Amino acid sequence: MIYVKDAFPREQYELAYLTLWEYCFVKHIDISVPTNMAQALSGHFTKSQVVDILTAAQTPQYKQALAETTLKLYEEYVAFGAPWFWVRNDPTAEAEPFFGSDRWGYIWDFLGLPYQNVEILPKDKAKL
Repeated sequence: MIYVKDAFPREQYELAYLTLWEYCFVKHIDISVPTNMAQALSGHFTKSQVVDILTAAQTPQYKQALAETTLKLYEEYVAFGAPWFWVRNDPTAEAEPFFGSDRWGYIWDFLGLPYQNVEILPKDKAKL
């Protein structure tokens, strides 16, 4: 995704990022498998662009960029695992790290946002 961020418009990068998020954390598809990554990216890029993206990811330049970014996140933010969120509700306000896709309620509380938690419905009200 570092290459995508460097080579494509921000909007295209963000849409691709959201799709990868969906593949990982909603559909539970392993995007470390090149064919799965290609499938995810194909909704936002041409076939030749997908090939370019996958090829760039294997170059020393982008492997080094990923290693440097990972090290920086660990050293500066003590980030580990994915998903990792560094949340700040105002540019001058306190920031807080959150780890895990099950932390949305904590994030909304931190930001002071109203939200409704997911609830389990009784079997007679559930659509099966």
